[in-house]
Amino acid sequence: MIQDKIELLGTELLKDKNKLKIIDHWLGIMNWPNGWHYDLDIVWALRYIEQLNLPKGATIIDAGAGLGITQFILASYGYNVISLDFADRQVPRFTKNIFIVEKASHDLKGYTHEYMEFMNYGQKQVVNEKKKRGFNSFLKKMISPKRFGLNIYIAKNLFKKILNLRYIFELMRDHSGFGKITFLRGTFNNIPLSDNTADALISISAFEHNTYEDMPSSIGEFMRVVKNGAPAFITTSASEKQDWYFKPPKAWNFSRNTLSSWFDISEESVTFNYREVFENVIHSKILEKRIPLSYKLNADNGLPYGRLSDAQYLPVGIIKVKK
Repeated sequence: MIQDKIELLGTELLKDKNKLKIIDHWLGIMNWPNGWHYDLDIVWALRYIEQLNLPKGATIIDAGAGLGITQFILASYGYNVISLDFADRQVPRFTKNIFIVEKASHDLKGYTHEYMEFMNYGQKQVVNEKKKRGFNSFLKKMISPKRFGLNIYIAKNLFKKILNLRYIFELMRDHSGFGKITFLRGTFNNIPLSDNTADALISISAFEHNTYEDMPSSIGEFMRVVKNGAPAFITTSASEKQDWYFKPPKAWNFSRNTLSSWFDISEESVTFNYREVFENVIHSKILEKRIPLSYKLNADNGLPYGRLSDAQYLPVGIIKVKK
């Protein structure tokens, strides 16, 4: 039986090669990079979802889903996914003719949040930057040795957008057993769904981007929208000692005491051996090989320049069952 729990996500999760293969399959089709620790988060969540033995057609809420691949993996399992996010999203190009994705309208009534701009994935900022610079200065920067690795990364992704063979091959498969995905715009502390809507809720590395003062009420909303006896599986960012705000990614990192208090989970159900898990993470060859190039070219992230030894936080998983 699944019970309330808080646990740091260790590298033993990477031994699940089947789930890593599933992750890589859909990342390739969507032509999308993964966060440095998302393999851990997704494998952890999928393991517990499988333990529920939910029938096809069951409803799962993916809170803070963005355009992440977890929602598509769950839909490929046959679940109907309510993909909740406070950003206005367009249906990804490489989902067409594979998934049924619908958009549900909802008025946020003027709600704004500084993280919303991140859901544009930098596109607006890049366009504006190009307009400000002359073509010659832009070209000079693009061909500089310092940009070589990034240029290769951009070129490879551009080629995949033009000719995505994985997507083409996937189109040949039978998707009749896939579930439907509904893009629903809403906030964590005011989810536009009725009580007892879902058979489960997941949230992959999104909770930390919420407004700090709204965290407890958001947990209450998670519990409201799942059925009695149903669980919420939430991954977020853990700090070793105290809560702190990481400004570049606009994300909070939470202490053991804070998570235990907010989720009302007793100490005996908390596994928070931070130093031990950190040592396993920084020495993981599998994790090191799977770090996206984008991290290695940037210092303003949770893994500066892709160095595991400089990880700013650890992923943590929280299970909360509605009583």
